[in-house]
Amino acid sequence: MRFYLDGLGFRLSDTIVMKLDGGAQVTMPFMHCNSRHHTLALVPASTPKRLNHIMMQGRSIDDVGSTMYLVQDRKLEIVATLGRHTNDHMFSFYLRTPSDFAIEYGWGGREVDDATWHVQKHNAPSIWGHRRPGLQR
Repeated sequence: MRFYLDGLGFRLSDTIVMKLDGGAQVTMPFMHCNSRHHTLALVPASTPKRLNHIMMQGRSIDDVGSTMYLVQDRKLEIVATLGRHTNDHMFSFYLRTPSDFAIEYGWGGREVDDATWHVQKHNAPSIWGHRRPGLQR
């Protein structure tokens, strides 16, 4: 984190503290370098790939819905259903790429004004949704 905050000048937006599937508790920092809520999030977990996902933001909620149907029509894998995140309030879903990382496609994320923003702590990644097909919740 020091590299991103001190070296590159990112600012901390908030953290999410939660338990992973294996039961370990992790703290995930979310950082920004512009007005978008976060540009980078770090997850201290052992995973096969270093990159979990990238995010693409549409211009409207209709972009998200029509893209989700396009993904389904083309029989691409949806790795997390529609949902809204706790921290940036992004309305989104996740699809798998051929390179085996995900793309989050969403709309409506919060922006940060560094003059008035207060770092927040959340205990879950989503207010609702973002269920992973095949996993019990």
